[in-house]
Amino acid sequence: MKKNLEEFINRIIEVFQNNLISVILYGSAVNKENPKDINLLIAVKDAGFESLLKLKKIIQKYKKLKLSPVFLTKEELLRSSDVFPIEHIDIISSYKVLSGVDIIKEIKIEKKNLRHQIEFEARSLLVKLRDLLIREDIGSLPFEFFISIAKNISILFRHSNELLKDKIIPPELLNSIQNRKKICRKEKIEFFKSFLETTENLVRIIDKSDK
Repeated sequence: MKKNLEEFINRIIEVFQNNLISVILYGSAVNKENPKDINLLIAVKDAGFESLLKLKKIIQKYKKLKLSPVFLTKEELLRSSDVFPIEHIDIISSYKVLSGVDIIKEIKIEKKNLRHQIEFEARSLLVKLRDLLIREDIGSLPFEFFISIAKNISILFRHSNELLKDKIIPPELLNSIQNRKKICRKEKIEFFKSFLETTENLVRIIDKSDK
């Protein structure tokens, strides 16, 4: 995998030449030998249509790498920290410059923007969960759904702790599902109830933090 990734990076450098600013690896792939996905941030001077087509050709050649590239200009990255502070904090927490300059160190995160995104994500999740409870048979939802929701809530709790500098502990039930391979119908309902109540509580906490 490492050899193929190096070949991919070299190809990016060769194709984009002076248009390329940085290639940055971030997320779990920074510290894992064989990650499920390879998250790459490719920063260029011009991220227009023709540049995207060039990138598409390269990615198609390296499909086996399971790349998840973010392709954008340096200005787009830096000016989007007010909209995506959670994503930017996650990148800052674990990254490695593979080529070019370190533009991640230039990212600035404001607490007010982090609070706004946490509240937006939490309220959106709350609306989704309530709608699902009304419309769907919770016991028949796939196991992957519960893992995905647990992961999303955990991310919101982690960033809420960073924002408030006060440990908000999610229910043990939330953590336990991530070590499971399957759950029965009754457990699905219990987990869903926990997700709903946990999200409601998080919304209240974040809302009060703005008072």
